[in-house]
Amino acid sequence: MPETESSFILLDYTVLSIFAAVLAIDFLGSLYNGRAFVCEAVWHELKSAMDNDCLDSLLWLPTQTVFQANGQPSDVGWLQFADSQVNPNDDIVELKRSLSYQKRFVRGRAESLAICSNRNWIFACDDSAARRFARKKGIRLTSSIAILVKATKLEILDEHKADRIHARMIDLGYSSPLSYQYGISSYLK
Repeated sequence: MPETESSFILLDYTVLSIFAAVLAIDFLGSLYNGRAFVCEAVWHELKSAMDNDCLDSLLWLPTQTVFQANGQPSDVGWLQFADSQVNPNDDIVELKRSLSYQKRFVRGRAESLAICSNRNWIFACDDSAARRFARKKGIRLTSSIAILVKATKLEILDEHKADRIHARMIDLGYSSPLSYQYGISSYLK
C-alpha cells in the first residue's frame, strides 16, 4: 500500500542521522508535519550517541556535532514520539514482535519494525538488511532518497536543492543508487 498524505511515518536512526549530517533535517517538518514519529528506543540511541559524542558508524561523524549543528532532536517540534500505549492487544503484539526482531536488529530498529508492522505505518530506513526484512514482513517502506524525491515532487524542495542535499549525503559516505551530480533531478525526468 503506497504512502498517502495521511500516512504516519516512523523515522529510523539512519534517516535522521543522514539528514542531520547534511544540515537538511528542517524540510522533513514541512513534509511530514503531524505525521512524523520516532520510537523511544531510537530516541535513546540518538540521545546516547549525542551524550557520548559517538562516532556515527554510517557517516563517520561525531553524532553530537551533527545534532548540535541542527538543534537537538527534542527541539524539532514536528517529530513526535510513537505512543507506546495503543491498546492492550496491540501492546502485546508489538512487544512480542519487537523482542523477536531484536534477535536480528538493534533495539531501536526492532521496535520501529514492530510498530510499523502492527500499525501499518511507513518505516523510513536506509539499512539494507532491515529493508529486506521489512519487505518480507509486508511493512511499508521509504528511504532518504524516496523522501528527497517526494519533497521535490511536492515542491517543498526544488530540484537543485534536492540534488545538492543528495550530493552532500554521498560526500559523507551515503551509498546512493543515483548519480552524484543530478541524482534527484535525473530520477524525476
